[in-house]
Amino acid sequence: MRVAGTVTSCHVEQSARPENVDHVFVTVDADLATPIILSINTLSFRSRVAGHDPRIRLGTLRWNWTHLPSRGLHPLAFFDYETVELVGGVEFRVQDLSEMEEYFALRCGNCRLIEAWGVPYHRAHPGLHQIHSRRASNAVAQDLRRHDGAVRFYFDDDQRDGVAAGRRVGSWTTLNLTLGRDFGENHSLSLTVRNLADRDPPIALGSAANVDLFNHDTLGRFWTLNYIYRL
Repeated sequence: MRVAGTVTSCHVEQSARPENVDHVFVTVDADLATPIILSINTLSFRSRVAGHDPRIRLGTLRWNWTHLPSRGLHPLAFFDYETVELVGGVEFRVQDLSEMEEYFALRCGNCRLIEAWGVPYHRAHPGLHQIHSRRASNAVAQDLRRHDGAVRFYFDDDQRDGVAAGRRVGSWTTLNLTLGRDFGENHSLSLTVRNLADRDPPIALGSAANVDLFNHDTLGRFWTLNYIYRL
């Protein structure tokens, strides 16, 4: 899912046990009946349990926005870091707990709008979590490519000069096809074709590729073959 709205609060997770503090919670007013709570990792619990460095490897990409996304909670077919990394310009740096907390506190306190991609959950309020890469790693065995999470901040000083206020990016509809088959109880194979018509995404001025890579991609028609073995 994808949510867009204004930040009303940002606070660090509270616990009597310091080792349990590994999230910040961002409350988003998305013009819905209730606010949406973003649960964002500031340390990796799974990496720590597996004996690896629990610090977050934060990837950031700076661009100038020309339009604001519509507020609300929106369904999303998929989001894949690879479509962003292909453009280049992504800066990666390792952040410890305090640096991650400061990073989000500063940006949440100064942004005009926040946009986030993640997996829905519901506790005291509806929210999104899994707002990070979901690729397999030394600490995570399951590989969920094309289901990554992300956060994007919109700041007033990032707006590109000379672009009319309220400018909107054109719509983009693509058709995907998936064929799959199970072979017994333990094996399955699927073939997916994305963007069957090979449609180009609409132009979005302000980024290095002039494309909104958080919602669109420049891959054209592409094929993926997926094999699953169940233990």
